[in-house]
Amino acid sequence: MACFVLPQTILNFPTAEDTHIQVSLSDYIKRQPVRCQHKCVDEAVVNEEFRSKFSITDTVWFISTPPDKQYSVMINHTDTMTLKELTHLKEGGNYICKLMDSTTDECLQFLFKLAYSFKHVCICKPEGVCTLSSIKYVVATDFIRLPKQGIYNIPYYFKMVLDEINSTYGQIQLEHLRSHTLSLGKI
Repeated sequence: MACFVLPQTILNFPTAEDTHIQVSLSDYIKRQPVRCQHKCVDEAVVNEEFRSKFSITDTVWFISTPPDKQYSVMINHTDTMTLKELTHLKEGGNYICKLMDSTTDECLQFLFKLAYSFKHVCICKPEGVCTLSSIKYVVATDFIRLPKQGIYNIPYYFKMVLDEINSTYGQIQLEHLRSHTLSLGKI
């Protein structure tokens, strides 16, 4: 599992306007004739990968179950990017979240706030995720503080790091799509 690290951030004051426009690779992929005929994420395999790579031995809270205490590890396999669950994360805890499309403005804000709230944040694609899929995971370790509310102007350096990560994963995904299409006899 390859991981790409995001820079740490500082949240100053939110802005009311959002003028950034992005083109999504996911929109392009959806128009391609190749589709997965199986479940793209094997959650059991992904969970085991994260447990071994990040030495997770503590109690894990999967977002689908209601919280009854504070946890040291949270794993979100849902399609929603939310930070409200961080109130149930212990200081120094870890948060793992599935990203369906890491090119959207919503995701950019989400990742920017995570980089503020944790010492280390990386984006990775576990072996348990289909190579034809755009699904990735964000792994945030060493929880420091809750993020501030609002929409923020994202600094240029943060956007560029994320663009580079998205380009790398996008190229890998396109190569897998191309080789998969060629193996089916379609050009």
